[in-house]
Amino acid sequence: MASHNDHTHHRNIDKNTTKHKKNRTQNNNTHRALENKLQPSHALHATTTTTAGTTATTTTTALRRYLLHYHTVLPVLYADPTDICASHITIEHVVPASILRNSINPHAANDPANVHLSLGSINHARSNFRFCFSVANKSIDNIFHKSNSTVLHIGYGNCIDKTNRLFYPRIQDIPLIARTILHMHRKWMFDLNDVTTATAQELCAITALSHPTNEERLHCMLTQAIQIGIVKI
Repeated sequence: MASHNDHTHHRNIDKNTTKHKKNRTQNNNTHRALENKLQPSHALHATTTTTAGTTATTTTTALRRYLLHYHTVLPVLYADPTDICASHITIEHVVPASILRNSINPHAANDPANVHLSLGSINHARSNFRFCFSVANKSIDNIFHKSNSTVLHIGYGNCIDKTNRLFYPRIQDIPLIARTILHMHRKWMFDLNDVTTATAQELCAITALSHPTNEERLHCMLTQAIQIGIVKI
């Protein structure tokens, strides 16, 4: 005969299963809703200023607000969004804005393809350190040995080397980050060595290892919609 504890355990499992199904349904509905809004017949508008000095800030703020609204169906770098509070999510310029501002085009720093959601604390710790992907071929434990004590684990599988100003993102984020850097480099022609230790050839090899996720594809759709004017910010 099943005990009271057994019945309680099964009820808790049922509740958790129902909760996960509900969240999955909500995310699917949100995904479809955003896809519909990104179609040409559903132009979205956000107010921007005409003052040259404030346009960039307003654009970034509007994009941040838009991305955060759909954080459950867009990529979130450096942590699983189900493991963190939504209030801890912020935006990350994969290629640091300071580098893009020195590009030949003043609009480079506001390219939406470069802006992704991320865990704020890891984003802050990364600063504008260069990405290093060498950890992709190793386990996290293997990079913590005595001869490389400058590398520190800062949570969720991310590592940082303050001495050499390097940031090692968690392995599952590497393809998205590599694709973003490669796209931005081809478009704006900044010095790749300012952003990553990887060469263009190595970035291509990384991106070939995996296909974009549904969340990444949706972010790409949003980027394209902004660039062709369906979404105006």
